[in-house]
Amino acid sequence: MFRRLTQFAFAALISIVLSAAWGGSAQAQYSITILRGVDANVATGTASRAPSQFVFTGNPPTLSLFDTAADAAAAGVNKPCYLRVVVDMPRLVLLPGDLGTIVANGHRFVVVFNSNPPGHWSILLGNYLQLAGRTDFSAYAIANPNFVNGFGLNNGVDCK
Repeated sequence: MFRRLTQFAFAALISIVLSAAWGGSAQAQYSITILRGVDANVATGTASRAPSQFVFTGNPPTLSLFDTAADAAAAGVNKPCYLRVVVDMPRLVLLPGDLGTIVANGHRFVVVFNSNPPGHWSILLGNYLQLAGRTDFSAYAIANPNFVNGFGLNNGVDCK
């Protein structure tokens, strides 16, 4: 457990250093789509875009995403809808610990592919306040309403 925390803390430190070095102008080579589970109104099929769907947790605070809805379900995250989130990565074949970026509502966030559990990604809150981070991703969901249905769910929801 301590080793994993140390590795994550090291990745977070590297992300801060890289963010400072990039100066906000990093040129990623690949855009990769990952998924964030959100709730939905079953009657309308409307996926929630509320800030409450984008809570950063843990220490340091991160937002969890997955490669696929199946990966999320295997990790015990079974939401009716998933928001497609595009992250910029420096290469296509990723290794745990690889860092990338996402811009949400004008703010650049560092993304870590940690694959623990398999297919897992973490978006670091960094120096932002919790509410600001949640609001930025809510705005991203409103501006980019690209949702898919949850894995293996036969709930009649057609996410939109």
